Amino acid sequence: MTTIAVLGAGRVGSAIARTAMDAGFEVNLAASGPAEVIALLAEIVTPGARAMTAADAVQGADIVVVAVPLHKHRTIDGRREHRAGPGEGERQPDGGR
Repeated sequence: MTTIAVLGAGRVGSAIARTAMDAGFEVNLAASGPAEVIALLAEIVTPGARAMTAADAVQGADIVVVAVPLHKHRTIDGRREHRAGPGEGERQPDGGR
């Protein structure tokens, strides 16, 4: 089954998580607080989503959705190795920036 990591548990992230679960995807949900606090939110607002840290959420995820305010995108702590898809070359050492 395809797993989607949603980084951000606000209005947009929660809506994306619910829609993804309704479509049959597994969802990992992360936000800026500790995973234990997010777990309570996930249980109420996005039942079925697995709450975890951003780094854990992206591990093994097939798709990562960043749903945070634009001014906070640099604070995201989710890192994972790039998996090149068909026709893609190796990732640049500087992250392709």
